[in-house]
Amino acid sequence: MGEVNGFLLFGLLVIVMIIMSTGLQIIREGEQAIIEKLGVYDRILGVGLHFIVPFAERVAVKVDNTEKVTSIKDTKLITKDDKELKLEYKGYYLVADIKLFHYGVKNVDKAISEIFLDSLKKEILKINYEDLGNEIIEIETNIKDSLKDVVESWGIKFSRIVIEKKLV
Repeated sequence: MGEVNGFLLFGLLVIVMIIMSTGLQIIREGEQAIIEKLGVYDRILGVGLHFIVPFAERVAVKVDNTEKVTSIKDTKLITKDDKELKLEYKGYYLVADIKLFHYGVKNVDKAISEIFLDSLKKEILKINYEDLGNEIIEIETNIKDSLKDVVESWGIKFSRIVIEKKLV
C-alpha cells in the first residue's frame, strides 16, 4: 500500500509541476505583455520571468516596443493649382501605452494610413505645385501635429514622418 501511495504522490507532484510550468512567462527585451484575468484586463508585464495563474490568467498580447513603420505608396493628390502629383509617405511610431494600443483600435496600420491620408490631402490642397518642395518639412510637421491627439488615444507616439514627392 505504501508503494501505491508513493506512485500517487509522485504522479500528483508531476501533474502539479506541469500545471505550474504553464504559468511561467518570459517577456523578452523590447517587449511588454498584457495579462487578462478571466477575460478582463489585469496588468502589464515588463521584461523578465513572470508567473501567471494557470487557467485564470492569460497573456492577451505581447507587443514589441521597437519603432514601427507604416507607409502608403504612390498616392495621387491634387494641389491648390489643380496639378496632380504622387506622394509616398512613411510614418515611424512607437507604442507608448500598450493597453491603449491593444484595446484602442483593431487595425493600427490601416487606421493610421486613413487618418494620415486625410491630413495629407488637406495640407496638399493649401499649396501650389511649385511650392511643394519648399513646404514639405512644414507639411510633415503639420501632419504630425494633427495626428498627435488621435494616435495618442491609441497609445501611439509618432517619432517622425517622411514624405517623398514623385513625378507624375
